[in-house]
Amino acid sequence: MPRVAPLRGLRYNTPTAGPLDRLIPPPGDVVSPRERERFLRLHDHNFVHLILAQTCDRERFREAARKLEDWWRQGVLAREAEPAMYLYQMIFSPPGRAVRLTRTGFVCLLRLQDYRTGMIRPHERTLPTVREERLASICSCQANLSTIFTIYDDPEREVIRLLEKAAPARPEVEFQDLGGIRHRLWLITDPEVHRAAARLLRDRPFYIADGHHRYETCLAHRNLMRQEHPQADQRSSFNYTLVYATAIQDRGLTLRPTHRLVRDRPGFEAGIFLTKAAEFFEVRETGLSPRSESDRRKFEALLADEGAGRTTLGFLTSPSGSLGLLKLKPGLAAGPEIPPALRDLDVVVLDEFILRRCLGLNPEDSTGESAIDYEADFDAAVRRIGDGEAGLGFLLNPTRVEQVKAVADAGLFMPPKSTHFYPKVVSGLVINPIVSGETVVDPLEGD
Repeated sequence: MPRVAPLRGLRYNTPTAGPLDRLIPPPGDVVSPRERERFLRLHDHNFVHLILAQTCDRERFREAARKLEDWWRQGVLAREAEPAMYLYQMIFSPPGRAVRLTRTGFVCLLRLQDYRTGMIRPHERTLPTVREERLASICSCQANLSTIFTIYDDPEREVIRLLEKAAPARPEVEFQDLGGIRHRLWLITDPEVHRAAARLLRDRPFYIADGHHRYETCLAHRNLMRQEHPQADQRSSFNYTLVYATAIQDRGLTLRPTHRLVRDRPGFEAGIFLTKAAEFFEVRETGLSPRSESDRRKFEALLADEGAGRTTLGFLTSPSGSLGLLKLKPGLAAGPEIPPALRDLDVVVLDEFILRRCLGLNPEDSTGESAIDYEADFDAAVRRIGDGEAGLGFLLNPTRVEQVKAVADAGLFMPPKSTHFYPKVVSGLVINPIVSGETVVDPLEGD
């Protein structure tokens, strides 16, 4: 069963460190090289100095470890006096929409378990090279610098209602980051509340929404530590990792699509491609211009409406063309070799019918990887086609959270870049130090 626990988190001590809006960046995996330089210049204590240090190769991890130790010693970072669970709200507007949404979750420790137990459920495969790099980081810093984003099933919002009732009236932390997202963090230190939350969660699987590489890296680090310390207590800090958890039913839980761009291919002709696509799809030119802001918004709404009933993909074959729709013909589905939980995913339909059958690409091999690029922002995808970076673009609806759950429950994996939970959890709001010889307070100990 899942075991959650409070932690004595390490957090920025703002009187010494500086204002949080200048210290807290997005997660390192979405910070571009240009943004990295901006954050490095923004403040000497910006968290990018730890997660994206300036030196290269393995030395950057040693540099990050030195800085982490220095900041802690200097009082830039301070550790909680007692274990806490953290109620955490993010208030944001999804890109292209004026509405403000609130996603409410909590930050805690989660005891590491192998996937085979079925209580921690992934939906993506990971890359060995990335895992190796992350392992070098955690071994150097002996801390979880970033948070794993997890979701769990809670139709009645029991866990969040429990934590909200126990939270102080005013948040401990409140700030708006440079992207316009407002963050609120409350500390909950009551052991009875921790115990009640742990009891509510002990029979509910945790689904990894974002952070598969981080989770598997923590498993590898745990295994190394168990080899070095075979007599260590099961509550040793290396047996846990830092997670953010929100209910699948939370109204602010938002997924964005990741659009596909196909680079120019020798001999490609839009007319021939559309003729091939018509074998599998109803092809519709909308007349909406990619150069018009209002037309792009109309197209996104149209794509969502058409995709609600049957798989529908958007496409753009050139900057001078109009935005078009490809609606899968009734009765068609990806091949019988593809498990049912995957067949109706837009990304699987795109891979099977468009990339493989119409364009002759294999998204899983190195050739496919070099021919296909990914872009999360709709307008940026359209602009990149206009700039000549790609000769063909496919614009997608987001994967639904119930599809993520179904795939994970079936023990399957989605194609790369199938999900983009928005917004990502920022780095540096709460750090989990992995202290040698220290044990975690398990709320269910003795239950």
